[in-house]
Amino acid sequence: MKEIKGLRALVTGASSGIGEAFARLLATRGADLVLTARRQERLEALAAELMETHEVAVETIPLDLAAPGAPAKLLAAARGEDGAGRIDILINNAGFGLYGPFTELSWQSQAEMNQLNITALSELCHLFLRPALAADERVWLLNVSSVGAFQPVPTLAAYAAGKAYVLSMSEALSLEVAGTKVTVSCLCPGGTRTEFFKRSGQTLGGSLQQRALMSAESCAAIGLAGLFRGKRRIVPGALNRVSSFMARHSPANLAGRVAERVIRP
Repeated sequence: MKEIKGLRALVTGASSGIGEAFARLLATRGADLVLTARRQERLEALAAELMETHEVAVETIPLDLAAPGAPAKLLAAARGEDGAGRIDILINNAGFGLYGPFTELSWQSQAEMNQLNITALSELCHLFLRPALAADERVWLLNVSSVGAFQPVPTLAAYAAGKAYVLSMSEALSLEVAGTKVTVSCLCPGGTRTEFFKRSGQTLGGSLQQRALMSAESCAAIGLAGLFRGKRRIVPGALNRVSSFMARHSPANLAGRVAERVIRP
């Protein structure tokens, strides 16, 4: 496993779920942290715990990344007034989903989702990678997508389409930076025990769906391991790897119908 003690990592969406798991794993390995999310109390409680337990520096920046100008504001705050605060690792984890027929979900809520999942993530990638490439710096970028990126998903239509964008852009960026000191990877989790389902309005079905969920800690650990091995695409869990393979090699209509049946309560 790569030695990251003393490196500085910025994690978005760090107040819960996979983002919180990333923060804990990075702190365990000695990385200093910049954590951002909307929920200030959760961020501050997590930061206090990690600083006391692991003796690392942790800075919190409460922020709604979906707000106009928020990505630039975040990176400016993380780098400090003098711009000397380096960021070695960026984990673009912030995001949410909305469950239901596309036309029955409000457009405002879907626009907010796209702003966070697509636009803010893209802007952070640009603001992070451009100076790193110009300075020939060794940095790592991990974007969090979803297994929903591999096929159309009725009732998660805009969410899955947005995650397909994240996957495609991440893989393209990885190819663009090949031969430099920059690593770009994309993590594509399947069902994970987080607040995603509550936030999206999706209800899980029986015990089979519940048992299929991966822990946020396992997902984050696999993501970090893949990032530091330089893997372009990371799909955690054997079941998710099989389903993503089948989706990529099946007609879109069939893959979409299967996806719809799988997520149906």
